Amino acid sequence: MKTCARPCAGSAAASSPSGRAIDPATKRPAARLPSRANSASMEIDETTERSSGPRTGDPVIEVFHDGDCPVCRLEVGYYGRLDRAGRIDWVDITALTDAQLPAGKSRADLLGRFHVREIGGDRWHVGVDAFARIWRELPYWRHFAFLFFVPGLRGLAELGYRGFLRWQRWHRARRQQRRRQTA
Repeated sequence: MKTCARPCAGSAAASSPSGRAIDPATKRPAARLPSRANSASMEIDETTERSSGPRTGDPVIEVFHDGDCPVCRLEVGYYGRLDRAGRIDWVDITALTDAQLPAGKSRADLLGRFHVREIGGDRWHVGVDAFARIWRELPYWRHFAFLFFVPGLRGLAELGYRGFLRWQRWHRARRQQRRRQTA
């Protein structure tokens, strides 16, 4: 066993079909993607590390994502697997308490549009700019990040992102309504 230097997901008794531990609080596979919600160090075994090996760098950006959105979880999981250098700190907004939210940002702000913050500063990237900033840190994708700054393509990307946000808000409202009905 070794100790994770950065915040890691909580320990769990159960495991998913892929063999990863299940976090009892969220009923999801324990994140290979660290969350600020679990700020204490914990012991992890070698199987919870990325298959490509341990993280080699300090994070340079924090990505605030909606851990309750299935599409967002898939995308963040994919990006997290690519981030072998550990340059991105993945923060699930839904797992944060109000006290853990970044200064000057509300939960509604963070859930309303994708947010990325530069570590060591207060520079924020929001929406399409946030995706471009993430891509600049990822292998393979860093070669395409410039596409977000091509005027016609940027407009199309923003239009597509706004369409996704409408769907996501509708889908979030449906999930919340189902939860209220089953509770």
